[in-house]
Amino acid sequence: MTEVHAALGIANLKYYDEVLNDRKEKYNLYKEALSNMPGLKFQEIKEGTTNYSYFPVIFESEEHLLRVEKVLNAENIFPRRYFYPSVNTYTSIVDYQATPNSEDIAKRILCLPLYWRLTIPEVEKIIQIISSVR
Repeated sequence: MTEVHAALGIANLKYYDEVLNDRKEKYNLYKEALSNMPGLKFQEIKEGTTNYSYFPVIFESEEHLLRVEKVLNAENIFPRRYFYPSVNTYTSIVDYQATPNSEDIAKRILCLPLYWRLTIPEVEKIIQIISSVR
């Protein structure tokens, strides 16, 4: 960490609780609305152990994920595929080893927008889009 990064971190510590609570609220909105939706899975996280930095969703198929992503993008909503492709498939890795679970999940996982001051209507719109795309 550079001195600049450290200074930025210290300057923003006073907002930590506010930011964390805001992100937790949006995280819980997503979780409550999407938990019973067929074809979606979530990582189980124990209460009090997350910083609410991501809201990853595992879709039943990459095709379903791509359909949802396309509709969200058309609405200027940009989820991220942070874990795609699976790291073991990078060309810089010389001693490639197949990791079928990682490769499968990497194709089907999408991180929904989750950031400080994301509005409840924006979260509701994302939920509505996901629930309408099959």
